[in-house]
Amino acid sequence: MVTLRSAVCLLFLLSLAPVAFAAGKDDVSLDTASLDKDVTSVYGTDCEKVKPGEARSTVRVRVTDKASYLAVSSLPDLRNAKVELNEHDFNVMVYNLVDNNIEDMAIRTTKQTPEEICVEVTGYISGKNIFAAIDEALDRQKNGEEDNVTAENGGLAPSDLAETENGPQPEAEAKPEQPAKTDLAEKEPLYTPDESIPQPPVSESQTPSAEQEKEDYLQAKAASKGLIYITPTEFFNKTTSAKYAEILREMFVKSDYFYVTDKIELADYVIGSKVLRAKVDPINKDTNRMQMVIAVESRNTDSGETETEHQNRFVLFSSSENEQKVAAKLMKQLFEKAADKIITELEIAQRRKNNDAGLPAVITPVSTSTAKKGAL
Repeated sequence: MVTLRSAVCLLFLLSLAPVAFAAGKDDVSLDTASLDKDVTSVYGTDCEKVKPGEARSTVRVRVTDKASYLAVSSLPDLRNAKVELNEHDFNVMVYNLVDNNIEDMAIRTTKQTPEEICVEVTGYISGKNIFAAIDEALDRQKNGEEDNVTAENGGLAPSDLAETENGPQPEAEAKPEQPAKTDLAEKEPLYTPDESIPQPPVSESQTPSAEQEKEDYLQAKAASKGLIYITPTEFFNKTTSAKYAEILREMFVKSDYFYVTDKIELADYVIGSKVLRAKVDPINKDTNRMQMVIAVESRNTDSGETETEHQNRFVLFSSSENEQKVAAKLMKQLFEKAADKIITELEIAQRRKNNDAGLPAVITPVSTSTAKKGAL
């Protein structure tokens, strides 16, 4: 039975509901407004002609790059920075924002014919990231720094590589029968190391005697070390080079957990490296952009399990610079970064293996990655 008092209380509570609902709506709208102030929408569109014999994936990558650049470079927040920065530093800043800070990025093909591909790029960038990039670029220009690297992984996950010509058929850009190209945008990828450029030294220990190999093998096993065999570096046109594999050898030699052997049949792990892409595109008459994608892989010879680390990087450099030198320097940086992660994983596996076998711990178990991070 409803009493008079309970009825009055019920009516009072119902009268408060619209007020509470209105207050809730106001709170939500205020939060949304505050969020909107912190982000900036980006939109860009561009079209690219398909050149004779050119893969569509190549055109799509190029037109997406340009549309993304236009979307960010035209932001109102960058107007003053464009005046204060020189052209090179402004481009570096824009590509940093493109490759690292565009969120919810969407790429839509608006036109695709045998002659032309058009795309539009949408997304948003946090305001604090925009102003942080401006401050960093101004400081770099003021201090005269020339750090041209603009992005790690450039927004590409390893699975995305198959969408470019560097996937299942990475040699597609380097067919020998293609005529020589003069336009910088159409240059062949830099897959052949220039012999005139200083290369990593080849250690004399690469060709040990059979007796020395046996002695080293026994010492490695006695010290609970894993045996590593390093294969020559593969390029996407199916050529190979042992010179850049020496970069990996030097890193594994520094590890307390491994011994590098030149007998693949003795190895516990086989380490391979690949250059999947090395491409140069012009930004303007003074600046070029290089993209390089590499992979370092380890294979356990007992289990067959593999571990792969990809590195993808963009670099802006002056058109007057030697492209082979730029490529060689970048390749070394990417190999070292990828190998550092592989070594860390293998060291963990080797420690676990030693513990399971009841073997003594390796003396001074410091990973190369930990040592490097501490040095920095």
